[in-house]
Amino acid sequence: MDFSKKYRGSVAIEAALTLPVICMLIFFIIEVAKLGNVQSAIDAIALEMCFDFMAAKKTDDFESIVLKHIPSYISPETITWYFSVYPDLDEMNSSSPFGGEEVYWPQSENSKKTDGYVNNDRQNGFLAETTSIQLNNYKHPETSFTSKDSVISSTASSNIGGKAFVLTVVCDYKFSSDFVKLLFGGGSNTVDGKNPKFLIWGRYVGVCS
Repeated sequence: MDFSKKYRGSVAIEAALTLPVICMLIFFIIEVAKLGNVQSAIDAIALEMCFDFMAAKKTDDFESIVLKHIPSYISPETITWYFSVYPDLDEMNSSSPFGGEEVYWPQSENSKKTDGYVNNDRQNGFLAETTSIQLNNYKHPETSFTSKDSVISSTASSNIGGKAFVLTVVCDYKFSSDFVKLLFGGGSNTVDGKNPKFLIWGRYVGVCS
């Protein structure tokens, strides 16, 4: 009997069983590489934003910083940021984990209402309530110290200089396909939100000059 004919059926079965696994592995490795690239970009964005805000005390250059670092396959609309501002470092460090607020996707830059937390276990490394200053814009905090309609608390002076801040940059990551989402827990790492998201974030702490 011809060898190729004898084993053709078994080869076909083996291929049918192994090819899907190989394809899943390939897609998984590609997505992991993309996620790592995005994480590096978000960290670089957060770091440069932090240094820029410490020096300039304004967010005018933040959009250009985002465009400078993001990979070509990431839309700028999927990236946002928000601040927590404290009267000083002592106040920020008064509650453990010392500025480690929960990571979330904000519904609005004008309030702390959120569209899904990354981790809602408030005993596991994230701080739910803070002693931070109430702002009228959490994306552009400098406006809370210069605007006539400022809603800063009585603990804040009119000058943002000397204030400690926590800057969080968040990316609403979009997976390559619905199939790839299944390989990453359904493509979501948030809870309590109406629109589940897979958030990648970077965070830095600074003090305004």
